[in-house]
Amino acid sequence: MNRALESLFGIEAVAKPIDPAVQTRQLLVLLLRRLFFLLLTLSVVILPALLMRLPSVGWHPSLLADLAAMLVVLALLLLRHRLSPEFVGGGLLAALLGVACVKLLSQGLSSIATPSIMVGSALCAIFFGLPWAISYLAAGLLMLAGIGVAVCSGAFEFTLPPETFLRAGWFWLANGAGLALMGSVLVMVIVALKQKLFRTLEEIDRQAREARTQQRLYELIEQNMEDGLIVQDGNLRILYANPRILELSGYTLEELSTLGIERLMAPESLERAMKIYAEQLARSSDPSATIPLMEFEYVRKDGSQFFGELHIRWLRDSRGKVIGSVSITRDVTERRRAQEERRLLEERLRQAEKMEAIGQLAGGIAHDFNNHLGGIMGAADCLRLDAPEGSQSQKLAELVVTAAKRAADLTRQLLVFSRRQEPHKTPLQARWLVEETVALLRPGLPPDVAVRIEAAEPDLWISGEVAHLESALLNLGINARDAVGKKGEIVFSIRQHRLEREEGCAGGVTLPPGSYVGISVRDTGEGMSEETQHKLFTPFFTTKQPGKGTGLGLAAVFGVVSSHGGGIRVESRVGQGSCFDVFLPAHEPIAAATTSAASASPGRRGLRIVLVEDDPVLREATSAMLSLLNHQVVVCAGPADALEAVCRNGSEAELVLMDVNMPGLSGIEVAGEIHRHSPSVRVLLVSGRPLSLEDAARLPANVCGFLAKPYSLADLEKEIARLAPSHDAAPASSPG
Repeated sequence: MNRALESLFGIEAVAKPIDPAVQTRQLLVLLLRRLFFLLLTLSVVILPALLMRLPSVGWHPSLLADLAAMLVVLALLLLRHRLSPEFVGGGLLAALLGVACVKLLSQGLSSIATPSIMVGSALCAIFFGLPWAISYLAAGLLMLAGIGVAVCSGAFEFTLPPETFLRAGWFWLANGAGLALMGSVLVMVIVALKQKLFRTLEEIDRQAREARTQQRLYELIEQNMEDGLIVQDGNLRILYANPRILELSGYTLEELSTLGIERLMAPESLERAMKIYAEQLARSSDPSATIPLMEFEYVRKDGSQFFGELHIRWLRDSRGKVIGSVSITRDVTERRRAQEERRLLEERLRQAEKMEAIGQLAGGIAHDFNNHLGGIMGAADCLRLDAPEGSQSQKLAELVVTAAKRAADLTRQLLVFSRRQEPHKTPLQARWLVEETVALLRPGLPPDVAVRIEAAEPDLWISGEVAHLESALLNLGINARDAVGKKGEIVFSIRQHRLEREEGCAGGVTLPPGSYVGISVRDTGEGMSEETQHKLFTPFFTTKQPGKGTGLGLAAVFGVVSSHGGGIRVESRVGQGSCFDVFLPAHEPIAAATTSAASASPGRRGLRIVLVEDDPVLREATSAMLSLLNHQVVVCAGPADALEAVCRNGSEAELVLMDVNMPGLSGIEVAGEIHRHSPSVRVLLVSGRPLSLEDAARLPANVCGFLAKPYSLADLEKEIARLAPSHDAAPASSPG
C-alpha cells in the first residue's frame, strides 16, 4: 500500500532500511584511520626494540617477521586512500596471521601468536562476516596444532631455547608492545562499535519519527481526499481502497476485495471500462502514453447509483513493467445533474423560442387568412340570399360558406396555438369538465373501445374557459381514439398535483411551484417513438394519413393549456400506449357557478352604419351584407376617411363597424377620437386575431363589442341587433 501511495503522490519513503554492508564499511574506514596513528606512535617503541635484538640473536626469523609485518602494515595504512577498505583490512589480517605463524615457530606458546589469532578472528567477524571469521580461526588453530604436533614428536626444534626469550628484556618489551597494539585495536573496535551503535539507534529513532510523520500524512490525505482511490494488482484484485471510495460505495474494504470491481460498476459501464482498460494496457509499454478521464455509472451497495469520473495511473516495478494500477474516482453526480438541468433549460428555451416564433407566424397567417375568409364568407352569404330558393346557385353558395367555416376553424386553432386568444376564465369543477368531454367523445368511439373516468378526489376545481378546455380535452380524446383503433381503452383520470419546485413540461414550458390539478388521458394504443414525441405540438405535424388530420389538434391543445398557465407532459413507448398529462392551476372549490347571458332580439329598423375596412374584398362583401340587412352604409377605406365621415362632416352615424388593425391609426385609436367628438356613437370592432389584454385594457367607453373574422351574415346580424340603440345591452368589458 505504501508503495502504491508513493507511486501515486511521487513521494519516496523516508524510513529506508539500514544496509549492514554500508555500516561495516564505514566502521572499517574509521578503524583504519585510527590504527594508522596508533601504529605510528607504537613504532617509536617497537623499532628500537627490534634493533636492540640484532647484536644478541642476529637476523632471527621472529625479528624478520616483526619487521616485515610492521612494514606491510605501514604500507597498507599509507595507501589506504588508494585501496579499498576491504583490501587494506584483509591485508592487515593476513599480516597478523603470518606474524602469528612465525612467532609460534620461533618462540612457541610463549609468544603473542595465540592472542593474535583470537584478535584476528574477532576483527574478521566484524568486518567480513561469520564465514570468514570461522575460516580465519580454523586456519590459526590448524597452524597451532601442526606446530604443536611437530614439536612434541621431535620433528621440529626451536633454534633458541624458549628460556632465552623469557630472560630477554627486549622480548618482554616487544611482546608487550604487540599485546598493547592488539589491546588497543580491540578497545578501538569496541568504542567504535559503541559509537556507531548509538548513532545507528539515533538514526533509527529519527527515521521512525519521520516514518510516523509520513504515515500521519498518508492518513490525513486519506481522510481528507474528496476522490475515491483504489489500488489493484495486475489481476485487478483490489489491494487497497481509501475511506472516500468506501463511503461512496457503501462497501467495506474486505467486501470490495472479495467482490471486486465488477460489483462497483453498472453492467454497461463495466463493459465499457474493461474494454478501455484492455486498450490502455496494450499501450502501457509507452511511458508517455496517458489515460484519458472517463465517466462511468457506479452502483452502491444499497442499489442506488452515482456517476464518477475515473482516472487510472499505472504502477510499475523497477524495470518499468506494469504490476498494477491506481484508480481515482471523483463523484460527479451533482455536476452531471447540473449539466442535465442546464441542458434541459436550454432545450426548453430553444423549444419555447421555436414555439413562440411559430406562434407569431401562425397568428400573422391567421389574421391575413381571416380577412380573405371574411370576404369569401360574406360574398357567399350574399349570393346565397339573392339566389332562388333551392337553386343550384344557392347550393353552391352554401358549399362555399361551409368550406369557409371549416377554414375559419383551422385559423381558430392556429390562433389558439399562438396563444393570441386570451381565455375568459371562470371556476370549473374538473370532474364536470371531464364528464362533459367524455359525453362528446363517446358517440364517436368504436363499439370495442371503452372509455372511463378515474377521479380519486372528485371535488377538484380549476379556473378556465369552458369551450377552450373542453376543446383541448376532446382533441386529446380523439387522438387517443385514433391511437387505439377498433379495440382498446381510454382512461381520463383526475388527481391533485403539488409541485415543490419548478418543473419543465413539453414545449419549453416551466411550471412554477404550487398546487395543480392533473388531468390525464391514457390509451392502450400503439405508442410513439421519442422522435415523434419531440414533434407532437408542432403545427401541421401529423402521423395520420393525408386527408385524415390537419396537424393542428395537439398544437391547439398546447396553446389552450399554456394560455391557462398550465403545462403538458407526454409519456409513451412504442407498443405500450401513451399518456398525456395536463396540469392546470388549482382553484379553490366553490358552492356553485352560474352564468348569465343577456338575450337580445334583432333590431326592428335599419341603422346608419359607418364601415371602416382597409381590405377591399372584405369591405365590399361586408357592405353588401349590411345592405341586405337593410342598414344604411357609409364605406370608409381607412382611419382618415372614418374620422372625416364621423367627426368632421357631422354624420348622424349610430354605429361604426371598424377593423382593429389598419395602416396608420389603429381601430382603437380611431374609436378614441370618435369618442371625444361624438360620445354617443357606438363602435363595434372586428379583427382577424383576438384582442390582447393590453389592447382590451385601453378600449374607450364607446366600444361596445368585438366580432371575430371571419363572420357570417347571421353573426353580423346578431351582433348589430345586440348593439342597436333600441336595446340597453351593456357594453362588453373584455372583448374576445
